[in-house]
Order: sequence, then C-alpha cells, then structure tokens
Amino acid sequence: MSNGILEKHGGVIKNLALWSTKAVFDAIDTLSDGMLNSCPYNNLTDGIYIDRDIVYELNKPQVCLFDRYFTPEKSGTPAVIIIHGGGFSSGDKRHRRGLARFFASEGYSVFCVNFSLMGKCCFPEPIGELVRAVNHIGDNADLYGIDENKIYITGDSSGAYYAAMLGAFMCDSGINELVGEKLRYPVAGLILNCGIYDLETALNNKVGFITGGIIDGFFNDYSGRCMPTDFIDGNFPPTFLVFSERDVFCKGQGEAMQKKLLDCGVYTESYKARHAYSNHCFCLFWRGEDASAANELMRSFVRRLSCGKINVD
Repeated sequence: MSNGILEKHGGVIKNLALWSTKAVFDAIDTLSDGMLNSCPYNNLTDGIYIDRDIVYELNKPQVCLFDRYFTPEKSGTPAVIIIHGGGFSSGDKRHRRGLARFFASEGYSVFCVNFSLMGKCCFPEPIGELVRAVNHIGDNADLYGIDENKIYITGDSSGAYYAAMLGAFMCDSGINELVGEKLRYPVAGLILNCGIYDLETALNNKVGFITGGIIDGFFNDYSGRCMPTDFIDGNFPPTFLVFSERDVFCKGQGEAMQKKLLDCGVYTESYKARHAYSNHCFCLFWRGEDASAANELMRSFVRRLSCGKINVD
C-alpha cells in the first residue's frame, strides 16, 4: 500500500482500532464485574459506608467524580486512591468496588476516581484531573477524616500508568511544568498492577489489532509520548509492583519498571505471577494462588508502610 493511501486511511484505521479497544475493555468489565467485586476478604456487614459521585472538579461534574468508602468512627486514617484501568478508553470507578471495600476493611479511607478517557480529551488533561483529585482530597483531609501525609495510590493497567505518573510528581523531573499542575500533597506509596510504563518496551511488543490500537492511539494523541520511566529518580515513592511475564496487554512492562526503580534506588517490593493462567491484572480476580499471594503481599506492604515499618531512606 502506498504512503498516500496509508495517510488517507490511517485515521480511519486508528479510530477503528480505538473503538475496538473500548468495546473490548467495556466487555471485559461487564463480563467480569462479578469476579472483580467478589473479594473473599470482604464482609457485607463490615460497617463500611459509601458516599457516591463526589465531584472534585466543579467545571467537569459529569466526569471528575469519586466514590468514597470509609468507616465513620475512624479519623486521621491513611487514604488509598484507586485509579481504574480500561485501555485508556474505557472503565469506571464502579468496577473497583471490591478492591475499595478490601482497603476500607483494612481501616483506610478509600477514593475510587473517574477521569477523562481517550477519545474525549488529550494529554495532559487526565493527569491534571487526577492531580486535582489528590489535591481536593488533601485539602479536605479533616472532612474526609484522613492523614494527608499518608496518601497511597493504586492503579491497574492504564490506571497503573496514571498512578506512576502521579508518583513522578515526587521526583525532580519537571513534570509539574509539563502537566501545568502542582501536586500539593505527597504520594506516600504506590501499588502498580500490570501497567504500562516504558515506551520502548511497549513499541517492541505490539501484539494484535487491539494492543496496536491502544499503543498507536495512546502514544500519538493521548499521552504526549510521556511515560513514567522518563521521570523516575530516587525520590519516587516506595512501590509495590505486580506483573506477569505472560501479560497479553503489557508484556515486559513490569520487568522494565522494576529495573528502572531498582537502578534509581527506589524502595521496591514486587510479585511476579508464577502460573501460566495468571495474566493481565490477575490479582483483581482474587482467586488462585497468584492472586492470593499478590494480594496478601500488597496488604502487608501498605500496612508496614503506613505504620513506619519500612525504611525508605
């Protein structure tokens, strides 16, 4: 096919790939919602309260929302912010309610956040929205009963990209100027689950129509070609990393991120899936040896970090 024809039809092909990406991740969330939210740690009578659809940015009240999970008798608790995945083009906070209840049952105040999706905005708008979400939560620490110095962020898949980008605000990298926002509260720790962090690794591992569509659309239009590994230095927050070498969407990303963190002297713990059936974001499905092990280690990491039992110096 000639270059002229490729240029003429490239936009159509890319849009079709991105539409397919959204459809695939919408279907995954819909079909797996029961498994995602049947956390065996959760007790439906555990006294957890939920405030839904709290607006954190007044000029985007239909998009910039979060659900808050909390136990009302507690105050000054650490906060956990959950950023959902969905191929950058799909996903919703409601599909992470099992994970939210898991952390809330551990005594944390939890905030499941929505933000702008690919196709409806451009870089760096979603990152700016998430910075403003963190700032809103920190500014209202007394209202939400949290310790603004103990804010932990977790994300899965594309949500892990965003969580890592928020962590980069702790680094001496100039990301504040790039995004045009200042993060006013420290990110005390990160939990990154099967995310995309490194451009070179992603481009070398494009697999299939859907994955190629994510990469082409995301990198060209939506990310500004900025990746977390571009910004990481020794000030990056302590990190718990979950990944699978068989990951159909993010193959090689966990290994690349782990190497970058260790090379920069960042305190890092990790879990790499041992079984062939453990694929993308396996620990969100709660069942199986890998999921159980990863979630227990994740729980221990946040507990020790919030209690000052991890020396990150």
